[in-house]
Amino acid sequence: MPSENQKSRTLYSANPVMFGARPFLFTFFLLLCPLGIGFILLLVWQSKCKAVRLEVTEDKITLEKGKFTRETNNLFHENIHSIKTNQTFIQRIFKIGDITILATDSADDMFVSNIPYPNKLKKLLEERHRIAMQSVPHKAVASQTEITSEDKSEGLEDS
Repeated sequence: MPSENQKSRTLYSANPVMFGARPFLFTFFLLLCPLGIGFILLLVWQSKCKAVRLEVTEDKITLEKGKFTRETNNLFHENIHSIKTNQTFIQRIFKIGDITILATDSADDMFVSNIPYPNKLKKLLEERHRIAMQSVPHKAVASQTEITSEDKSEGLEDS
């Protein structure tokens, strides 16, 4: 693990996308631009998209939400339980999708919709999880007690 002074390298960083998420709504807002309201609607939408950021570094995943009130959720790769992706037909066309990262502690679960390249992100997270699990020292396995001949004979007498 890098020290606090060392920053780990960013492997993936993205915000949810606008056009691919809802292409018809985006086109409708563009058509409203000559009336002036389209610009306002697009700016509000863009602000909502920029308020969410998912970043994957060598040692953790960070999900930041909010413009004014910032909520940050960090999840170390060794704490990943499972990763799920979901893509509608339109999302597959635009290479975006939803990703859910389930943690060993359910309070750290992450969900981001309309993120670019969700399948590549899933493969990256699975690889980082595998690497993290190889470097984490495993807990000592409790030693098994030996069954003595007396225990074996007692078990046979009961049956």
